[in-house]
Order: sequence, then C-alpha cells, then structure tokens
Amino acid sequence: EPINTSSTPSKRKYRSRKVVSQWAQCCKRAMRSFQLCSCNTFGGQKIADNESAFEEVAKVLTTFFHHDGFLDVVPSDVVAGIILVRLQQRHNRKKRKQNVDIEEARADRSFDSSDDILSLSSSSYEDFPPSSYHTHILPTNTINTTINTIKATQYHSVEMIPWFPSFSQPHDQIFLLSDLARYSTFSVAVYTHMLAIYMNPCYSFYGILTSTCGRCWQHVWRHVTSVIGMKWLKPSDDLNTTSNNNRDYLPENVAGDNPMGLNYAGLSVVTKQLKDSELVYGSFQNDVDIKPYAVFLDHEKAAVVIAIRGTLSIEDCITDVLCHSEELRGLSDEWGYPGTGRWAHSGMLKAALTIRQELHSSGLLESIFSAQDSSYRKSGSAGYNARTPLKRHAADLSGYRLVLTGHSLGAGTAVLLSLLLLHKYPHLHCYTFGAPPVLDKVTAEECKPFVTSVVLGNDLVSRMSFLSLNTLRNDILDCISRARVNKMCVMQAIFRDFDIDDLMYRAGQEPPSQFKQNVAAFKAEIQSRIEVAHIVPLFLPGRIIFLAKKAKVPKECCSRNETSHILQEKDLSAFTDIEVSSSMAMDHFPDRYFNEIQKLFKSALQSCNTV
Repeated sequence: EPINTSSTPSKRKYRSRKVVSQWAQCCKRAMRSFQLCSCNTFGGQKIADNESAFEEVAKVLTTFFHHDGFLDVVPSDVVAGIILVRLQQRHNRKKRKQNVDIEEARADRSFDSSDDILSLSSSSYEDFPPSSYHTHILPTNTINTTINTIKATQYHSVEMIPWFPSFSQPHDQIFLLSDLARYSTFSVAVYTHMLAIYMNPCYSFYGILTSTCGRCWQHVWRHVTSVIGMKWLKPSDDLNTTSNNNRDYLPENVAGDNPMGLNYAGLSVVTKQLKDSELVYGSFQNDVDIKPYAVFLDHEKAAVVIAIRGTLSIEDCITDVLCHSEELRGLSDEWGYPGTGRWAHSGMLKAALTIRQELHSSGLLESIFSAQDSSYRKSGSAGYNARTPLKRHAADLSGYRLVLTGHSLGAGTAVLLSLLLLHKYPHLHCYTFGAPPVLDKVTAEECKPFVTSVVLGNDLVSRMSFLSLNTLRNDILDCISRARVNKMCVMQAIFRDFDIDDLMYRAGQEPPSQFKQNVAAFKAEIQSRIEVAHIVPLFLPGRIIFLAKKAKVPKECCSRNETSHILQEKDLSAFTDIEVSSSMAMDHFPDRYFNEIQKLFKSALQSCNTV
C-alpha cells in the first residue's frame, strides 16, 4: 500500500501499530532460530517472552526500514548499491588527495620563492590530510629517558605518571601506549572463555579445561568425603579460611557464572599475563539491561579497574539496536550529574544505570577507597560476597584511581557509567576501544578530560549511529537510481577496477525514473519520522585516538604482509559517516584492537632498547 498523505490520523496510527507488531514477530522468529542453531551458546533464554524488548526493537527498525511496499528493492540490489557507494567514496578520497597535493605543491613553491613565508595562513585546516596534524613521532633523543621513567614508576603511585596523556610533550605517546596496552587486556579478558579460545585456542583451552575440571573435582571430592565422614581425606584443611588457596567450587566473588565456571576460568586465563593484578568482583549476569562486568585491582598502574563486556549475546544485540537518543534528565538528584538537555544511547544508558545501582547497593567502590585494613570486604552485601583477601594491604590503595574500560557495547556503557561516577570520583578516567557514538555533541566534547576513545582503521561501529546509517541507506538508494548498467556488471567491480563514470551517472545527470521518484518520497517519509521521534545526533565521546593504517610491512616469503599503524588525534566530526570497506567489520573485533595496540607498544619499547 503506497503512502497516502490524505489518510486520517487514526488510520495511520492503526497501520503503524500493525507494522510494529509485524516487525516484532519477525525479530522474535529470527532470535529463536539463531538461538536453536547456536544451541543457546549466545544466550536468548531470558528474552524469549520479553515482549517489551522486541517492541522497542521493532519501533527502531520500522522507523529506519519500513517503506509501505512502494520501494521495489531486493537484497542483490542492496549489494550492488553498497559496491557503488564504496567506489564513489574511493573516487572522492582520490579527488581530495589530488587537491591536497596541489595545495602542498603551491605551499612548497611559496616557501621556495620566499616571497611570503606566511602564505600558508590562508589555507584552511581541512585542506591538509589527516596525517599532517595531530600526529607525533617519538624523537630518539628522549626515548631512553622515557623508558627509564616508566620502569621507575611502574609500582608506585599513579601521581608520578601523567593521568591525562597528551601529545604536547614528545614522551607522552609512549605513556599513552602503555596505558592502552594495559587496559585493552582488561577489556579483552572480560569476554571470558569464548574470546580467550578464539585468540589462543591451544593455550586457552588447556588452561580453561584444567581450571574447570580442577574445581569440579574438588567439589565432588568434598561432597563424597563429607557424606562418608572421611574428614582426613579432604584436599583442603579448612574450607572456611581466608587463604589465597581457596578451594571453593566457584569463587564467592563471582556472580552469575555458568555451572562449570567457564567465564571465571576464561577471565583468569587472560589476566594471567597481567602481573600484579587481581579480581575483586565479577558479575556475568546478562540481560537486555544487565551487562557482564568485572572489578580488578591493578597494582602496577595503581588503579581500580572496571571492565565491561561488549556484544556477545542476543541480549547484547537488542541493547545495541535500541539506539534512539534519550535525555539524561533526572540523574542530578541521584548521581550528581546534571543531565538536562544532554542525550545518550538509550540501550547503553539503561545498562550503565543498572551497573551503577549495583555498585551503589553493594558498596564495593566505597569499601575499596575508604578501607583501612584488609578486612574491608563485606560478606553478604548485595551482589558482592568474597572471602579471599587482597594481595596487598588496603592501606596501600589510598593513592589508587578509578579506571573504566570496555570494547564496543562495553565501551559505550563504560562512558555513560563514568558520567554517573564522575561526581563521586572526579579523578576517574575511561579508556574505550571501538566505542559507538553514545553522546550528543556538546557532552561528547566535554568528556575529553576524562575519556579516551580508540578507533582502529575502518571500524564500522565507531561510525555507526542512527543518522549515519540513515545517510548510508540514502546513499545506497541514490547509487542504485544512478546506475548505468545492471547489477551483475556492478558486482564485477569486486574483482576488477572500474571507472566510476562507466557504472553510474553523476549526481543530477541521471534520466528521470519512477524508482527515483519513489526514493525521493521514501526519504521525505523517513525524515518526517525522524523529526517526530526527535532523534538527536550522537557522537564518539572524549578525546579520539585514531589508529591509522600507515603501510604494509613486507614479511618473509609465503606469508601475508602486515599493516602497520600510527597514532593520530582526530576530531569527532571525522567519524560521522560510515566508510564502506572490506575491513570495516574485522577492524571492530576486540582481538584486532588488542593485537595492534600491543604491537605499537612493543615496537616503541624495542625502539627504546635499541637507541
């Protein structure tokens, strides 16, 4: 049924409810199919009867996709449109690079002639390539001093290390890499056994297997000996002691784990490589508004670390899809953040509020930062019950700072949680990896002093908001309407180079068609929906560190070349549009962030040692 602007409001409202219901049923069927195919590996049990969650998802999808059947587009058309958008973006990048080269040549000539040494002042900031600003390479004459400073301050108060690293000083880049390498490990560890086995199958599988089997054996052995009264055969002399060798089947400072304790085992395997750190509390409960997280003590960096897991379940996917903006009103009285007129990602805001409420109810952070002795762990508090003592006396924690970290969904939730904790812990800092746009522009800019967002290459999620997806969909429809050839010819561009003018008309030169008129009507309808829904543009928060691809480093024979990266500081406006690329999905994976950051840090350390 085509859009009929003359229909009554009651009819349009009924049709809207019917469409939302249809989308909700489609989402539920897709979720249950995936749940059965994955044998519940990725969750889905808790939301099978959650009608409100599916209705919220259906409203978002209806606003974004529904076209009342007047757009005759099939999946193959969408694929062809994406290919054309990629070619168009590549053509635009080459054109911009040519303009930059011309400007640089003019600048060189002006310097050589020495007629006016200030002639570059008339060039705009955008005329220069991103690599020409906010990019700093460490000079070799300061590397030795820097590495010696890091070694001297590793196990002392964080006050000796710049907490808000800046590129204003030459040695600050290596301090930043040191922090990113450290906290990226925590953000990977909270993905537990699934990511651990994916990243290192042999080592992680062996470690997880021995850990789970050992705990199961202790549990069975303790049960058998208690039944037959063989106290002298118990592996542990006193199970109620507070020794570091606690033999409980599942640690008491872990909540929501599966019966085998796989989440705790996977987390322990990854964090083994972190020296002088310990798990204080871990929650692996997962729902639409509840996200797994863990609290660590990082003695090397003198920090209390809260790491939040990213997307790994069906429940997490629903949280991601709830991407409409929600005002932060009402947070001032409870959490001390003046949120009136500030907007955030709705799904991630609910997850952050749930974690903040749990931390408040348990008194966990207050106990850590206000404790005077190692008995500060409160037994029986809500969501927090641990008997294992700390490795370090609580009096040594007085100079510790609060650090939040996460990847993807966990990164966005960590940013919003930092806003809720900022009033009580003003010196906190948040390190995010592959964070999505979660805040309005004003709030995102204000987060720069305490939020550092890392973006790798062509990461799709860091550029993906409701409005950026809306722009990409419109570009795809425009490219389809401007195509010169059929879609089979367009798909050949995957394997060979084509001139963009051979495949599609230039904008405004395409012949009129009914499809073009339908696209224009669809755009107008979508725009009216956005205005009614009052969707506020969301942006990447804080100070943005971009890991830009530099060059491919040749390796040995019969092996693939490696892509090296450099650090660049970018403005949030650089991530408002989605760049279609073959690596835009893989660049978002947590192991890619972890590996690239570790490479950069190791390379910096090797450069230090060779000077």
